[in-house]
Amino acid sequence: MDSNFSSFELANRNIKSLIKRGYNIEIYYIYDDLKKCFFYILKKRETITKRVVPEDVFFNSVVKSRETVIKIKKEYKENITLNLIDKTTKLEYSDISFSKFEEIIPIFKGEF
Repeated sequence: MDSNFSSFELANRNIKSLIKRGYNIEIYYIYDDLKKCFFYILKKRETITKRVVPEDVFFNSVVKSRETVIKIKKEYKENITLNLIDKTTKLEYSDISFSKFEEIIPIFKGEF
């Protein structure tokens, strides 16, 4: 989980700066089963790093990151390449639109 994208303001500021400096920007969004991801963070990562990630923080980050990716792609359109790797279906999508992204990645509603 990259928490940089859980804040639209931070992500937007970083992308504006990169575009201003002439960078080509690609976002790789990797989607996986949320239960599996949470188990990894809760059990494995916490055991190894001793860093605790509360459940509400994890799910807030998931929801906000999805929203931020959509807003960024809507705003910057062809200036951003959005790629998606869906580990639940083992499918990869290159240079997709925000609407295709919304279609593929479900809105998390808190059922867990």
